[in-house]
This record gives sequence, C-alpha cells and structure tokens, in this order.
Amino acid sequence: MKRLLSILILTSLISITSYAQISSNGTGGGNWNSTSTWSEGIIPTTEDVTIQASDIVSISTTQTCKELTIGSSATLQLQTSVSLTTSQSLTAYGTLTVEAGTLTVGDSKSDKLLIPGGTFNFSGGTINVAGSYKQNLTGAEANLSGSGIINISTIEVLTASTINNFSVTGACTFSVSSGSTVQIIIKNGNSSTKEEINYSPGTSNFDGGSIIIENGSSLTELYIDSDMPIYNIESKAGTGNTLHFDPDCDFSLTDLTITSGKVQVDVGANINITGIATLGEANALVIQSNSTGNGSLIASGTVTGTATVERYIEAYSGSSDGWHHISSPIDNMVIDGSDFDPGTNDDLYAWSESDNQWLNHKIGANNITNFTNGYGYLVAYESTATKDFTGSMNTSDVSFSNLSVGDGSGWHLLGNPFTSALQWKNGDWSMTDIGGVCKVWNETAGNYTDVSADEYIPSTNGFFIQAANATNAITIPASACVHNSQNNYKSGRVDVYTETLIVTVSNDQNAYYDKSIIGFKNDVTEEWDIEFDSRKLTGNEEAPQIWTTVSGEGYSTNLLPHVIDSYVLPLHFQAGSDGNYEFSFEGLESFYLNSYISLEDKFTGNITDLNVTPFYSFSAITTDASDRFLLHFFGVTNLDETSVDINTINIYSNNNCLYVKSYSDYLITGKILVYDIHGQKVFEDQMENTKHYFKTLELQRGHYVVHLITDHQAISKKVYLTQQTR
Repeated sequence: MKRLLSILILTSLISITSYAQISSNGTGGGNWNSTSTWSEGIIPTTEDVTIQASDIVSISTTQTCKELTIGSSATLQLQTSVSLTTSQSLTAYGTLTVEAGTLTVGDSKSDKLLIPGGTFNFSGGTINVAGSYKQNLTGAEANLSGSGIINISTIEVLTASTINNFSVTGACTFSVSSGSTVQIIIKNGNSSTKEEINYSPGTSNFDGGSIIIENGSSLTELYIDSDMPIYNIESKAGTGNTLHFDPDCDFSLTDLTITSGKVQVDVGANINITGIATLGEANALVIQSNSTGNGSLIASGTVTGTATVERYIEAYSGSSDGWHHISSPIDNMVIDGSDFDPGTNDDLYAWSESDNQWLNHKIGANNITNFTNGYGYLVAYESTATKDFTGSMNTSDVSFSNLSVGDGSGWHLLGNPFTSALQWKNGDWSMTDIGGVCKVWNETAGNYTDVSADEYIPSTNGFFIQAANATNAITIPASACVHNSQNNYKSGRVDVYTETLIVTVSNDQNAYYDKSIIGFKNDVTEEWDIEFDSRKLTGNEEAPQIWTTVSGEGYSTNLLPHVIDSYVLPLHFQAGSDGNYEFSFEGLESFYLNSYISLEDKFTGNITDLNVTPFYSFSAITTDASDRFLLHFFGVTNLDETSVDINTINIYSNNNCLYVKSYSDYLITGKILVYDIHGQKVFEDQMENTKHYFKTLELQRGHYVVHLITDHQAISKKVYLTQQTR
C-alpha cells in the first residue's frame, strides 16, 4: 500500500512539472543549458520557448525546442560550433545573432524563420529553414556579413499560395556587407502562384554574398520579384527549367551566374548587370518579347556565353501592312537558317540610301548574309511569331562615319544594337552633321514617329537618321541604354513641350493616323535646323499624311522662331483613302495664355478657333490637292515672364469700334495690330502711356484678331465687328 502511494505521488509531481511553454527568467537571461535561465527552472527540449524582453540567452551546447519566440528587446545568441534545432517556427521580435554552429528551424514546409520587427545578425555557420524566410514590418533589420550558408525550403516544395520561399518586404532593412561570401540558397521551389523570391525592402544594402536557386524539386518555372539591388544571383534551375525575372522586377545585379537551366527576363522586367554575367549553357539567357512589349536588360560589364533575344512580330494581312523595322542585339548574327530567314511568302530587306531602294535578302548579289550591328532591316512575315536572335550579345558602342548622301537624301536605316531601349540624344551620343530627330516606324499608325532628344528607341527596333553631308559621323552609345516600356511603336506616344502644337489626323476607313509637330523656340530659323527639325517621310499609302511646309520643304517636326505678332503656316494633308477625317490638336495649353491659334480650311472657308474647339472634321478624297489648310498663330509667345496680369487689360469691340482699357494703374505703351481671319494685317496703331484707347475701324463685318504688343508682353483677343463703316 505504501509503495502504491509513493508511485501515485511521483506521478503527480511529474504532471505538475511538465510544461507546454517555457520562458526565460525575465531577469537578464543566461546560458540556455542552465536551469536558472528559465523561469520554470527547467531546460527546454521539446517545449515552446519564449525569451522575454531584455533577456539575453546564449547557446554553448546542442539544444532543441519546439516553437521559439524572441521577444521585443530580447536576444538569442548562437556563437559557437554547436546546434539549436526547433521543430516549429522561429520568430524574432528582438535580436537573433548567429555567428557559428547550426540553427535548424522547423521540420515541415509550413515552418518559418520570421523577422517581423526585430534584428537578425548572421556572420557564420549554417541556418537550415524547413519552410520559408520572411522579414517585414517597419524596423525589421537583417545584417549579414562574413561567410556562412542560409538554406531555405530544405524539406520540399512550398505549395501555399500566400507564401514566398524568401520574402523581404515593407519598411525594413536588409544588408549584406561588401566582401561577404554569405550564400542564401533556395533548396526547393514554390509550386503556387507566389514567387520563390520577393525582395522589396525599404532599404537594401546588398553589397556582397549571393542568392542561389537550386530547385531540388525540379519545378519547370521559378520566379524572382525584386525592385531593389541584389549583389549576385546564381541559377541552378536545372536542365529544361527556367528562372524568371518576372514582370515586376526592376533591379540591379553585380553578377549573374547561370549554372544550369535558363534565366528569362520577362516582358516588363528591367534588369541591370554591372559586373560579370556568366551564361552557362548555350543561349541560357532569354530576353522575352510578346505582343505587349519586351523584357529589358542592360549589361554594362562582361558577358560570357550566348543568349536568346526574342522579337514578337505580327503577320501581314495584305501588301500594305505587317511591315516591321528590326535590329539585332546579337553580334553579327547570321541570317540564313535563323528564325528571321524569310520563307517563300516572307520578306527581309536592307535599305540602300545611295540607290534609294530596298535590297532583298533573297537576291544573293545583295550580299545580305548577316545582321550588321547597328543597322536596321525591314521584314514582313506570313505568320505571327516570336522570333529569336541568338548568339553573343552586343554590349559595345557602334559607330558609323561618312554615310552616303545620295539618291535617298541622306536617310539611313540604323538600329538599336542593345537589349534595352535607347534614349536618343541624351547627351552621350556623338553626332556630326546628323539630324537631331530620328524616325521610328509606327506599325499601328502606318507612319513614322519622330523621336526628338531624350525620347526613346525600343530594343530590337530600327530607326531612320538623316545625314546632312558626306562627312558625317554617329556613335550609338551603350551608355544611352535605358529601361523604357515603349512597345516597338505599335502605338504612338504624345510628348508636349513648351509652345508646341501636335496635330493628329485620323479617319473612319482604317486605324491609320499621322502626326505633325509644330513648335516655337529661341535660336532657330524658318529653314531646316539640323538639331530640331525633321523632314517628312511618307508612310503607308493607305494612311493619311500631314506635314507643314516652309519655302517649299515639308516637315513632320518643325520648330520656328518665336511669334510675337502673327504667323501663317501651311498645313498639308493627303488622304490615304476616300472618307471622313478629323484633326485633333494637343499642346494648346503649352502656349501663352492669351495667344490665339486657328485652323483655316481653304476648301470650305471654315475658320476654327482651336483654343475653343481643338478638333476639326472634314471629308477628303485621295485626289485632293494637299495644300488645303493654314494654321494661324497670333501672339503665341509671351515676351516677359514678369509681365502685367492680362486680366487687368481688356480688349473688346462695340459695333465697329475697338477698345483697349487698363483696369489698374498700369499705363499702356505699345503697338496695336489687327488681323483678319486669313492672317492678313488690316490695321496698325500705337498706344502711348495711356489707360484707355478706342478707334473706329473701317473694316468689313466679321471676326478679327487684335494683337497688343508692349515691352513686356503680347496679348491677343478675337473680336467681332458688327457694323460696317459707311
């Protein structure tokens, strides 16, 4: 009986001292292996553990526990070559420091190493995380240095649709010190819709170490989403598998190493590689292209190996459409046998300026065997396809000199030789006697789009430049490479500059359109200014054409001297088909507030005040004469930014009398000019130091533009004379 009682007492004591959770002592902590470190007086082995605020717990012998939580301002230190193993997640609200030994977190894919707001210091040893690593929230900080390995997703592929394998996001800081050889290794991938890596900290100081994707689960597709710099990425995706820099990526790498499988820069992704790119197997790097655009890569360092650069090309449906200007970013790529080698019903041409004609690749005598770096080509294909440029990427400047000025009026089809967009004339271009506006074929418009300084030429795209004389030179600089989402000019862009009018013409017969740009600027002339103007190149025969003329020469971009009083500019139009057309006018707000701009239709006699109605509809046929329209500009340029408030000066009419009044103490001295709706000056007078002016005008009933020019400003106002003088 006594023995049975003793057993019952012992059993009761055991149940009393068995804990689901053990906490540190709250008085400073101590060594994990000491009972005094724990408030329960028991060294944890299979229990959940919480290290309480302000406690510091160090590990000097091998230890285990279940779930581990480091409280705010608490610290856990693993500084010797021993191990700590948790069977579930580890969460650090305080500080986790690993300098040596082995930390193993979890035994299933749902277990995580979490840094929600604390600090993670790692300078040596090995960390094995069964599931995922997540660092987020304001104040969370990771500081990696020295050497060591952090293995992520060591058990199996992740399947939860809300979890990345490696996630650093929010207003946190992630740092890897310069010279560090720390490796962050993703052992298995993610079969859900989440990326393996989501790296977007508020502050990134990723100056050493590397991220390695091993893909032990052999997933065919893996993904990185990052918008902050990463020092080095090594892909071991495996043969037949692809690591994607997904469309949200916009970041810089020092080095990229492709050990197995492929790495793809998806459409929308913007990647910079500033150091060494080692591409591994043949064409292991892929730059994607589709109907929405191109992936973008700027490799400013050394590239070893070969790549595939895609170009999406829509098929033609007739003889007048489906034409594309392309350029190869691959060094001297052979055409025959490539995706671009034209079949029986396909076309590939080079442009000969000296002969003013297209040269067919299929004619051997034309000697078009390779894509020459920096040249553009004209292609059309029977079937829509994504075609591949393959080989060694061009990453160097491309230069031309003494381009011909022959039957083609100096127009040469060059091309973007890089895997990103180019910023035209951004200050890095070396140009001698080359027009400052280039032209890119706009497939949707059926016309050329003018590209002025600081605008963009898409990757794999050709562009026309005009040489002014035979002693010209141009260098296409690698330093002008930029990331830009312009999609091979399948649709146009509109840029509005100060005192610049953009005229667009569209029609109801097809989707084609054309644009003409008219601007006013200091230090230009009415004739061709090589830096700013661009002569008109005619587009698709079914597309409408518009251009302005000065001295009989047609311009698509025409910058003119500032207009203080009035200027009449012929606007030419050619219908691509019989039908209804509409002009629309953009940029009117870029002109001086009190300016007046109108469109005159000489066929109908209509005058449209564009400040009131910025569009004009009309009908036309292909045989109409082109010189149908006139643009009238009155006082489009202000003389002095410090001029008097125009609201204090009123210009108006009553019957056939013209009035000018100042409603302030300002006395007006200036010239009064009156123009009819055709831009002809019909009256001129002078105001001398007065607040009031009126004059009876002996003019026909109708609309007139009154222009007041003072030493400080120019003001225009449209008036209507209702009574003819007898």
